[in-house]
Formats: sequence, C-alpha cells, structure tokens
Amino acid sequence: MIISISLKFTLPLDKCTNIEMDLYGDYIDYHHCLYNIIDQYPNVSLLILPYCMDHDSGRYSYSDFIAQIRMDKNNIISRLPIVICGGEEEINEEEWDKIIFSHIGVGITVDRPSATILNEAIEYAKENRNEIAVEKYIEMVTSKSFSETYSHDQANRWGAYALKRAISLVNNISESNDLECILLNDPYYKNIIQNLDGSESERIVDRKINSLKSKIYDRKTNLPEKILIVEDQLEDGWKSAYTELFNIIGNTIMDNELVIFVKTVEEAKIKIQSCSDIGLILLDVRLTEDDRRWTHQDESGNCVDDLSGVKLAKYIRRHHNTRTVPIIAATASSKSWTLEALLEQGINSYWVKGHPSIINTNALVLESTGDLVGKVNMVMKWSFITKSWVDDLYNIADIVSKTDKTNGLILEKKAKSLHALLFKSFTPFTKTLSAGLQWNMAFLEIFSCMNDLSSWVCEKKQTKSKISWSMKINGTLHRVVEGYIDDDVKWKVADSPKSKLKYNFPDTEIASKILLNYGMIPEQNIFNKKDDKQSSVKIRNSLPLIHGKYNDGYGDQKSIDATEDNISDLVSVLRSLTNKHSEMLIKGLSRDSK
Repeated sequence: MIISISLKFTLPLDKCTNIEMDLYGDYIDYHHCLYNIIDQYPNVSLLILPYCMDHDSGRYSYSDFIAQIRMDKNNIISRLPIVICGGEEEINEEEWDKIIFSHIGVGITVDRPSATILNEAIEYAKENRNEIAVEKYIEMVTSKSFSETYSHDQANRWGAYALKRAISLVNNISESNDLECILLNDPYYKNIIQNLDGSESERIVDRKINSLKSKIYDRKTNLPEKILIVEDQLEDGWKSAYTELFNIIGNTIMDNELVIFVKTVEEAKIKIQSCSDIGLILLDVRLTEDDRRWTHQDESGNCVDDLSGVKLAKYIRRHHNTRTVPIIAATASSKSWTLEALLEQGINSYWVKGHPSIINTNALVLESTGDLVGKVNMVMKWSFITKSWVDDLYNIADIVSKTDKTNGLILEKKAKSLHALLFKSFTPFTKTLSAGLQWNMAFLEIFSCMNDLSSWVCEKKQTKSKISWSMKINGTLHRVVEGYIDDDVKWKVADSPKSKLKYNFPDTEIASKILLNYGMIPEQNIFNKKDDKQSSVKIRNSLPLIHGKYNDGYGDQKSIDATEDNISDLVSVLRSLTNKHSEMLIKGLSRDSK
C-alpha cells in the first residue's frame, strides 16, 4: 500500500491513499504522523512526500521528514522507500547529490508526474539503498540540532525536558509530555530520546529513582512562602517543568501565589520591590539573546559578571526585601571557571542545566534532577537556620539608624559581617577542622551588638571628673553606669552597693540593668541570669575564643560551643530591646533623638 502525504494533486496510481500532515502548534509533527500511518495502514510499503507545502502548513521541510523516517528505531518506518514529488520545477540534480539522498532509498520525481515517471521513481527508491550510506546519513542528521543555533539553547531545551522526564520516571508515568512531542520532531533530539531507554540496567535506574525520591520527600526541607523563578525561556518547557518539580517537592498544587515566574530583569525587579516574602530565587544567568551569543564569556571567568542574570543577582543582594534570600543560579555552562565565578557574585549555589551531549541516559537525567533538588534542600535548610538572625541584625541596624546614625552604621557593618560569615555553611571538612567556629563567631558578632544598643539607649554626659550613662523612662532619668576620671577611668554600675570601681568597662552589667529598667525580666534572664549556665554572658565567657579552656582537672573554666538555640535566644533579646526602646522613643518617654 502506498501513502502520499499532503499532496495538492491526485497521483496516477490505483492503490494510493493521500493523508494530511499533522501539526503541533507551529511545528510539523513528523514523528506522530509516521506512527499514525503505521497504526492505520500497517501494510504501507512506500511513502510519497511533497517537496514543499503551503506556508500556512507549518515549518515543513522534506529533508527533515526524510531524516525522521531513516533514523527511527521502528524498522518498518526506517526502511520505507520514499519518493519526493518536486515543486513547480524539477528538483536540481546537484542539490540532490549534495544532500546525499541518492543512496538511502529515496526517489525523486516532478510535480504532477505521469504514471511512467512516477513508477520509475518508485523503483529507484526501492532498489537504490546502500546500508553504509544510510548509516553515514543518520550520523550526519543526528550530529546537531536543526532548531538551535547556540549550545546554550540546546541545554535550555533539553534541560527542561530532562527535568520533566525525571519527574515522570519518579511518578511512573510513561506517556509523552508536550515538550517531548516537539523534541521528537528534531532528529538530533529524537535520536537521544530513542536511546534513553535501555541505555543502562533497570537496577541502576531504580537506584537513581530511589535516590531522587529520598531528596524529593525530605521532610526536613521547608519550601518558602514564595519562590521567584527568573527564566527567559519559560515557553520552551521551563515553566511547566519547574511547576511539576515544586509541586512534587512541596507535596502540593502550586498556584500563582506560591511560585512567581518572570522572564526579564525588569519584571524580576518589579516583583522584588513589591514582594516582601520571597524565600528562594531560581535565576537563569543568561536572560538575553546577547548573553547566549556571547560565547567568550565561558572562556574567562572575568566575563561572568557581565551576564544579565549575574547583574540581577547583585541587585537582589542590594535590595532590602531580598538581601538575604538564597539564590540558585541555573546555567547552561558546565565550565569550572564559570561556575566558580558565579559563587563570587552573591549566588549561594548553582545548578547546571543538562546538555543533551552529557545528560543522555535515564540515570543521568535522574541524577541531574537530583542535583537540583539537593541544591534546593541545602540552601533552604541553611536559610531556615540562619536567615532570621541576619535579617534581624539588618532590621535592628535600620531601626537604630533612624535616631542614631553612628550606632546604626556600626550595627549595619556587623550585620554585613554576620551575613558574610553565615552566607554558606562550612563544608564537612571545614567543620571538622574548626570545631564549632562558625557558630561561635556568629554568637560573638551578635553579642557585640549589645554594646552598640546600650550606647543607643543611654544618654551620655561628661564633666572633667565624671562620666555618666543614663536612660530616661517615663520622663525620669535612671543612671546606669558611672565613670570616674583620674589618670584613667574607673567604672562602676550606678546605684549598686556591690559594684566596685574597676578599669574594665562593665558592658554586660549595663546591658542587664537596661533590660531590668525596661521591665524585660525574661530577656534579662536569658542574657545574664547568674545561676544559668546557658545565659548569653556565661556562654560568651566560656567560648574557646574568649576564656573557655579544655578542662584540665585543675579548676579551669570548661570550654563550650555556642548552639543554634543560644544564638536564637540572644538575637531575640536584641530584637526585643530594640523594639522596646524604639517604642519608647516614638511615645516620647525615652531620651531625645541624637
């Protein structure tokens, strides 16, 4: 049985059926057209294809159609003889030789051929097939994509497909997705897709599926209230791929309130300015055509900071709403110097979009997706622990700056120092070497802020012989500390019979008294309860970096390390004191603004 496809005229053959070409949006659906033919006409023995079609019939190419047929894994399809009916004029023989169709079972005829001419072309197509020529032809047509110009475009197209395929494997879904339907019509991608299954043992694939499931269903990971995804090629499958991914990670059906998709830098800036609850940003680093065309960026890490996505990352770090929000960069480049350069631009982690030349087995597809899920888990777990501490210090600095620029600036610098210290978790190796250094340094940095808050709360007066620090409550001054000037300054806590003059400034005593004067008893107990070994002052004094020593059996103070709870408690004290004093300032019940 002979099948002709979308011919505009009737062929002079007795047994020939003409069918219409399938369209998929703007694409010619060669792949499914072929399989529909096999399903409906299992006895098909020859295909007759048009040289050209109407302009409104999609992006038809007879050469693309031939490639689809010859490289298909179905032997019935791949071995079908083909005849091309030419256009208004006979197809040029030089063109025919150039595209090496002459030895792969393809005949050629003219528009509206006679029965004799057509039968000659059919016989030629049936007889003129050389398997070596066919193999060389398949190698040629599958060596590169017909639809993408740049390597980054290939990674973008394939990366989205790989993400969707991995989710399908996890959910045990076998049907093709919408992106696969498009890719199957490009011989380059079709060849890779056809080889995905059976490229490794089921045992290996099952192990990768289980590994990905463990990351997806890691209930220690909490997704934020809102996720901002910046990707200029959302229509190429990324919007649906990311939606499916975060649906399965979050075990929920997402809506526009949870995930925000934008395509441009300008759109991203608008969302960043208007949304205060973004908790994760997934950012493509190449958001313009110029970025993808500028290939020398990958040859030198010095050029990475010129990429549109990297410039946006710097803007994100400067903006109040997003300065501590974790950023994962999505990049099509796997070059080590590019990836290293990204981590120097305020980006917490990166994920390499799978290029079809690398991510070309089911196991690798699953592994690539697992890498992204692992990165999401990692940054969100770290953010869950540390983000509120850094945010609180930034907010404290902002509040203090409204009435005290000097101390506000000092606090802002300390907030930045803490941000740098906690930008990422120490590696397992570094943690082993440092023996708690990251938490201990964070605790000390935060503890030092109490001195700046004490200075902000208190009104300072100095004469030739005396210095006093006082705080005003309900219009009444309460002296907190006194300093007596001789050759040097000796200090004592005011109105405290047990306080003795000493050279050391009584910073912890001042802070405790301020908390007590404001009636903040719970906070004072957390900060400096004398009989509490877990009070902030006791912990500060017992840190290895201060006075703490390893217990040698001779009564030396035992060294301890700060914990997450210790840091959270201390930050809570600072935040409460800041809010209390700010409230008093607003009501006019504390000292005048500096």
